[in-house]
Amino acid sequence: LAGGRGGRPGGRLGRVHPQLVDLTLLPVVEAMIVEGAWWDLVDDLSGNVLDELGRVQEALKVYAHALEVSQPDPLLYYNVALIFEKMGRLPDAAEQYTQSLRLQPDDPDVHLRLAEILARQGSARDAVEHYREVLRLRPSDVPTAGKLAWLLATCGDPQVQDGAEAVRLATQVCEATGNADPAALDILAAAYASS
Repeated sequence: LAGGRGGRPGGRLGRVHPQLVDLTLLPVVEAMIVEGAWWDLVDDLSGNVLDELGRVQEALKVYAHALEVSQPDPLLYYNVALIFEKMGRLPDAAEQYTQSLRLQPDDPDVHLRLAEILARQGSARDAVEHYREVLRLRPSDVPTAGKLAWLLATCGDPQVQDGAEAVRLATQVCEATGNADPAALDILAAAYASS
């Protein structure tokens, strides 16, 4: 996530050498956050650099500190969620994505990440809602249509399973891939089997 998800490469601080990242700088960090320059700090200096270095525990501490002293920001919650995902803490990641969506409800990337976590956790009904939201916001998102079709076709919950919608979505995915993608054809076969 070099440069961060918000397209803020460089910032006022520019690129910082990773050896300069030191958690003893937190008082300076806090001052920058209070001044409204927290993205420069979190994005360029601390959170992302630490994350890139594989120091996710330290990155999480920096992000947690930023959450304490800054105004709520959906991108900060998103970055915290990514860290939790890397750590395998899926319920915590889901909570952070939910916080991000409270502040920016029309972000298809966050809906997608949350849907994927919910599907892995067995919360198919909630996952379906978020996949549908991604498609509402990005109607031509073929990979998401495929994921939703697969979930609707293979979910064991009869209240979630919807063979007809799965067939419709899988057909669109197959057409978009020229009927040449084996995975798309597998999704279509599963959809027909469930209808």
